[in-house]
Amino acid sequence: MTIRITGKRFSHVHFTRGEPLKDGKKARFRAAKLTDEHFRFGNSKTVDYRKSAIKQLEIELGMTFGTRSTNGKLIQSFEWFFNRITILEFLDALTVLVIARNARYRAEGNTYLAELKRIFLEENLAYEFDDEGGVHPLVDGAFTANTNSAIAALEGERYAGTLALIDSIDGHLIQNPSSYVGAIRAVFGANENLFKLMFGTNQLNAKFAAQHIGPIQQRLYDGHPLKLGSNSKMLAAFKQWIDAAHFYRHEEGAETPTQPNEEFSVLFVSQGLGFVRWLAQIDRLETAAKASR
Repeated sequence: MTIRITGKRFSHVHFTRGEPLKDGKKARFRAAKLTDEHFRFGNSKTVDYRKSAIKQLEIELGMTFGTRSTNGKLIQSFEWFFNRITILEFLDALTVLVIARNARYRAEGNTYLAELKRIFLEENLAYEFDDEGGVHPLVDGAFTANTNSAIAALEGERYAGTLALIDSIDGHLIQNPSSYVGAIRAVFGANENLFKLMFGTNQLNAKFAAQHIGPIQQRLYDGHPLKLGSNSKMLAAFKQWIDAAHFYRHEEGAETPTQPNEEFSVLFVSQGLGFVRWLAQIDRLETAAKASR
């Protein structure tokens, strides 16, 4: 028996989507029409929610909303506005609007955000929204899980600097084209920042990683050869990852850095996010061990 997906448009079921797109005219057009619908009317006689949203866009993005036509007429149109701004400004604008919409209609639920998510999915854009309206590069589910896992491990003021570097990775990946070198340097910087915090070194390299992490592993897993063996291999992998980073951390005599290929970059950043979480866990174990001595 053939199982069919029902109630979906033909192109959403029977068309090969290909690689996600960095931008799309249809997506911008659909987002503009959706925004018109959600900000056309307010439920208050004293507040113009459309005007309020436009004002918020101008404040947050630092640019004029209206567009002058060829005859000098000022046109206040979401479609015109969305079509003349960059992709980064467009994504920023949607976040501002989601927050504005949620502030006015929180009790109703953010249907505007839900519809934006659907549009981005159907138009195969390379971005995804979080539940607060923030936009992130869409790599894959595993990459998102790694990012969220690393962020969850960095709670507390001690890890604020490391977390800021993790947060900056999205900005590099969301560029058009993506700055993979920037993402690599950011995730390495996060590991180096945390490593310096833990051990007071002036840099992160394979030699220092072995000198500082090796003795901790010996102490934590003394008497447990299986745990010690597996964790030693993890340290060896971390050292290899550090060495791989040095190809892109500094490039002498090049005005524009050489961009690595996508498959390497996604793997490298994903592994780097995992190592940040690993270091944070070691830091907490070592802190607890010192407290109990």
